[in-house]
Amino acid sequence: MSFLDFKKIATERRSVRKYQDKPVAREIIEEIIDLARYAPSATNAQTWQFIVVDNQDRIQEIANILRNKLELVVADAENKGLSKRTVFLIRSFAYYATAFEKAPVVIIATAPPYKSKFREVLEDLPELGFKIDWDKEAIKSNALACQNIMLAAQAHGLATCPFTGPIIVAGEELATLLELPADYEINMLISLGYPAESPKMPKRKPLGDIITYID
Repeated sequence: MSFLDFKKIATERRSVRKYQDKPVAREIIEEIIDLARYAPSATNAQTWQFIVVDNQDRIQEIANILRNKLELVVADAENKGLSKRTVFLIRSFAYYATAFEKAPVVIIATAPPYKSKFREVLEDLPELGFKIDWDKEAIKSNALACQNIMLAAQAHGLATCPFTGPIIVAGEELATLLELPADYEINMLISLGYPAESPKMPKRKPLGDIITYID
């Protein structure tokens, strides 16, 4: 593949929230997730586990959990007399947190705690001054794997959208529903399907605003 071929895949990827009523074959789903395995990860620990939900009733169940939780938050905000703008924004957040509900597939990226081979020595030498939140280290590797999934889907003619809102809203409830081990974290949800919309390219910052050279 040439650089221009890859650039086309990367620049044409969009966050799509509307999908055709068309199933995605499991063989294709597995081809896409297979490329997640080739993402880099801290000390090659590959601390990622992907849960695939391609049953519409189950996807709707996840969306309903989020919607019900947000309704409770709205009621609490109103009882506390918070501003109308605050209540409006919470209600608006429901759309963004549940926009995956019509997708034929939802991929849930989870991870166990990252167990670094350096952890013991660094923790046993507090005088070195390292302050590391080890429980969050797996998220970094998972994010790399999720990007592979989204680019692979784009190359396959499919569309995706990453979601972290569901974890903010009801991470514990989702972990219970999915029967995850207590030490696992949900890092991201990715909707997947054949697109029913073609969003325009969102505005991007100029390259000069995000790059600095140090001589």
